[in-house]
Amino acid sequence: MNKELLKLINDHPNLPIFAWVEPDVVQDDTHCWIGGINSNGKIKEYIELDYSYTHVTDCDWLFKDDTEEWEEYMLENYFEDDLSEEEAEKKIQEELENMKWKKGIFVYVHSL
Repeated sequence: MNKELLKLINDHPNLPIFAWVEPDVVQDDTHCWIGGINSNGKIKEYIELDYSYTHVTDCDWLFKDDTEEWEEYMLENYFEDDLSEEEAEKKIQEELENMKWKKGIFVYVHSL
């Protein structure tokens, strides 16, 4: 591990650590995979939601700095058609502000 990542972990010992793994790392049938950490890690605010935007799982991770897909999903599925774009955007921003965001350390794992 690099020094920056170790410092980040030491400075925030109570935060969970998540490995964000590239698909190339786990795309074989050996059931034994190896990857390398390719970043210093980053603290991100997140929430786990059951909105199934991807239709693959029942849980999706929403990051506070990347809410565009979730906003589109909400517009398509939960807001009345007679709302103006401005009204819908205001409701979305209120939803985002009221969410119980958590913080975690995310490291990115790439194939070797």
